[in-house]
Amino acid sequence: MGFHVCEYCADEDRNKYQHRPSSSGDCKIETEEMRIWFPDMVLHYIVDHLWLPPQFFIDAIMNNDPEKLTEHRCDVFHCDITTKQTEKVGYLSGEYPIGEVSKEFISKLNSVMDMCSANGSRLQTKGL
Repeated sequence: MGFHVCEYCADEDRNKYQHRPSSSGDCKIETEEMRIWFPDMVLHYIVDHLWLPPQFFIDAIMNNDPEKLTEHRCDVFHCDITTKQTEKVGYLSGEYPIGEVSKEFISKLNSVMDMCSANGSRLQTKGL
């Protein structure tokens, strides 16, 4: 959580992006079973670096309506984390699993992230 510049983008990628991708936001979704926190850069990691998210994250995105996933508002300081398992995904460092996900998953994850921004399920860290 907090400000982050992609450590996987090499200097030659600067031509592709103009600047290395960076973000300071995190999203939270909630299923019946768990809460899941993930960084704004999760789509960048999946699309540009072929990071393969854990299956529970893929299932949460694919098997739930984006609006339902993001309707529970809480921030890191105001969640009763004892009632549900809380997982963090996509905070990459070092080596990571590589694979491909469906275009449908990417589209749905994008919708979930838009919904997070629209309804307050996105925590923006102020910094650099």
